[in-house]
Amino acid sequence: MNCSLLRSFVPGALALMMMASTSTAALAQSKSIEELGLDLVPGSRKLDARRYASGRDYDGTLKYFRDRFKGQKSSIKWSREVSLPTVKYIHLENMSETGAWQGVNIYQLKTGETRIFVLPREAKMTSTPTSTPPPAPAKP
Repeated sequence: MNCSLLRSFVPGALALMMMASTSTAALAQSKSIEELGLDLVPGSRKLDARRYASGRDYDGTLKYFRDRFKGQKSSIKWSREVSLPTVKYIHLENMSETGAWQGVNIYQLKTGETRIFVLPREAKMTSTPTSTPPPAPAKP
């Protein structure tokens, strides 16, 4: 192979390989995570059962969920935001009968880290529990 041809090929191939690895990393970071059927903020990472560190700051996380639930006012209830010295949080409630999640808590810790906690839907009882009445007192 001609050396001048090789010199012109190698930089182009390296640039192409670098672009491919960068776009693959960006795609992996933007991949959405799902918990109980709820799509979470892209880039979030799992910390514990149903608890995640958000891939965005607090305001960015709220914006993600506002955009995600735009036009669904009857199925998603937004609680009033609470701001305390150690934490700022908001709760979203799933008013729809479908889905495995009942609510989601979005909160910002004093350190500035934003977390997401997904609450599972409580199982509904299909029938009323039967209880046996207490025995009648014995007659004297």
